[in-house]
Amino acid sequence: SWTGSSADTEKSFTGGTVTFQTATNFTSVAFTFGLEVKAKLSHAGLLVVQILLPNSYLSATGLEGLLGNFNGDKTDDLKNSTGFQLAWNASEDAVFYLMQAWMIDCSQLPYNASFVYAANETCQSFNNVSAVPIFFNDSLSGPMFAGNSALYNLSSQICGTDRACIFDIAATGDSSVGQATQTASVEASTVRDEF
Repeated sequence: SWTGSSADTEKSFTGGTVTFQTATNFTSVAFTFGLEVKAKLSHAGLLVVQILLPNSYLSATGLEGLLGNFNGDKTDDLKNSTGFQLAWNASEDAVFYLMQAWMIDCSQLPYNASFVYAANETCQSFNNVSAVPIFFNDSLSGPMFAGNSALYNLSSQICGTDRACIFDIAATGDSSVGQATQTASVEASTVRDEF
């Protein structure tokens, strides 16, 4: 169990360490081969996740998935699990439908046996194949704001041109969620620059 202190708390395991960073409230899992996964719950209740790899993995063979291929070229990142390549500037709905190929098929092993579920839950409980998100549209008449001019004006005032911030305010109706998104984005940029 974690013990409270002003210093970071660390537990080692075979292949890496788990660290709770009290200054940032991040829990970090660092593996000996260089991968680090950091997560925290933001003040607005959002889960902020950062995945970090050292530059030694740039252009590594076989390193690809939903986050791209880590070769520094964003124009070739949008590839589904079957190898189909989508233009880097494709619309969000085109990206969504392309990436559906990465969705877990609950009927296939090992997915239905790889996770632990609460009583009365299965893989299917968390795999809604019919769910379609709201796609970004920063206009007042678009589906994001549905004519809510007060929310539209508030998001413009708070977010400026930050698309993630605008989207989160529109989707939740809560400006603190957009502000938390902005904070997480700034933190991620800082970490990226330091890493």
